[in-house]
Amino acid sequence: LAALLAFSATKNNDRVGLAMFTDRVEHIVTPKKGKKHVLRLISDVLTHKPSHRGTRIDEALGWMSRIGRRKTICFVVSDFLQPTESFDKALSIVARRHDVVPIVVHDRFERELPKLGLVLAEDLETGREVWIDTDSRKFRERYFAANAERDKRLKELLRKLKLDAIEVETEYRNPNVVKVV
Repeated sequence: LAALLAFSATKNNDRVGLAMFTDRVEHIVTPKKGKKHVLRLISDVLTHKPSHRGTRIDEALGWMSRIGRRKTICFVVSDFLQPTESFDKALSIVARRHDVVPIVVHDRFERELPKLGLVLAEDLETGREVWIDTDSRKFRERYFAANAERDKRLKELLRKLKLDAIEVETEYRNPNVVKVV
């Protein structure tokens, strides 16, 4: 996805930069033009090993509002699984100055959780492991309700800020079909 966006910008003779973040901005590539620069950017995306856990979208957006002097198009690629209250103010500030395009990455397991019985799951944000019973009706109801509520809050925030999101799914299906919701 990053490569597609970067090469599209290059085709338009635009500069391309990058900020990769966890709970802090970890890696920055300053905006430049050219194919060689884009290839370096893609290499950085593919080889970067995060040094921290967690996700703080507000940290990345705060960085963008501090360094982004010129009006720019800012693609924010994330699963946006954090509570919207944790980044709504930062997103609002950046959206006033720049053209922000949220790209919401979904995993099919957010909508279709297979019944696998007891599963040891790891919270990628904290590293905490917990046993869950994927067959439990009560667990499944809470899981899907929480996902639906989170999606609803994100859509409400984006509508309020007048931002059009692009939704993509991680699942590979048919190479001849690209699903953009």
